[in-house]
Amino acid sequence: FLSQNSASGKFDFSSVFLSANIQGQRAGLDYASTWYLSGFRTGNFSLNLVPWVFLKGRFLKGFASLKLSNLLPDYRYFFFRGNQFYWQNNPRSTQGFFSSVGFDLLSFLKFEFGRGAYSKLPRLNLDVDSVEFSDNLKYSYSKLTLEKELSNFFLKVDGCIQLMDDNDFQIGIPKSNLKLSCNYSFSLLNSKLSLSPGLDLDWFDGLYPYSFHAPTGLFGYRSGLTQRSGLIAGAFVGFRLKTFRATLRVDNFLDRVFNQNPILMIDGFPVQSRVIRFNIIWLFWD
Repeated sequence: FLSQNSASGKFDFSSVFLSANIQGQRAGLDYASTWYLSGFRTGNFSLNLVPWVFLKGRFLKGFASLKLSNLLPDYRYFFFRGNQFYWQNNPRSTQGFFSSVGFDLLSFLKFEFGRGAYSKLPRLNLDVDSVEFSDNLKYSYSKLTLEKELSNFFLKVDGCIQLMDDNDFQIGIPKSNLKLSCNYSFSLLNSKLSLSPGLDLDWFDGLYPYSFHAPTGLFGYRSGLTQRSGLIAGAFVGFRLKTFRATLRVDNFLDRVFNQNPILMIDGFPVQSRVIRFNIIWLFWD
C-alpha cells in the first residue's frame, strides 16, 4: 500500500478458522467458518452450514446449505497510484447471503439449486476508479455434477446455469458454464513407470468480457459490450517413477482457433494463450 505521500503501511491478516463435521447414521452437519479477530479485517467473517440426511438407505442423500459472509473487498478496490492517476477509496464490507438445496445420488450424481444476494459489491471501471453498488444484486443458480471413477479412468462433469439481477451493474459471470475433466492411468516398463494423460474442457456462454485500461494496467467493466462464448481447453500427462514425478501440461491450446480475439475470463487477469507448464518432483532420498 502506497499512500499519497509514498509512506508505506502494512495490514494484519490474523484470523481464526474453525471446521467441524458432525455425523450420525442417517444425518449430519458440515460446518466451516473463518473469523478475523484483529488487524485490517477485524469483525469480518464467513460461515457455511450444510445439514444433510439420507433419504433412502445410503443411496440418496438430501442436503441444504446456508452461507453468510461479511468481508472487505480485495485491496485493488481500495487504492491505486500511478504516474498519471491516483485514487484511494474506503469501500464497506461486502455482505453475502446464500441458501441452496440439493440431492446426491450414490456420490455419483449431484444436483443443487441456490439463490442469494450480495450487497455493497464493488467493481473496477474504466474511469480509473472503483465504485460500490449500494443496492442488492440477486443471484440464482442450478448446478449438476457427475463424478465417477472406474478402474483407471476418472471423469467429472460440472454444468451450471446462473442468473444475476445486476441492474446494469455487470459483474462478469457467464450465464452458463460446462466443465469436463478426465484422465486415464496406466503403467509401462513392468509397472515401473506410471502415466496419467488427461484433458480439461471449460465452455462458457453469455459472458460480458472485460476491457483493459492501459494507463493503470487494470481490467474493468464497461457497458455496451456484446456477450461472448468461449472454450478453454487444457491437456496434461503425469509421469511417475519410484523417486521421480513430473507433469507436462498445455493450457488454453484452443485459443484463437474459434475466435481470433484472446479470451478474457478471470477478473483482472487475461487467460494466457497456450501456456506450457512442466513440474518436477525428485526425491533424492526417502
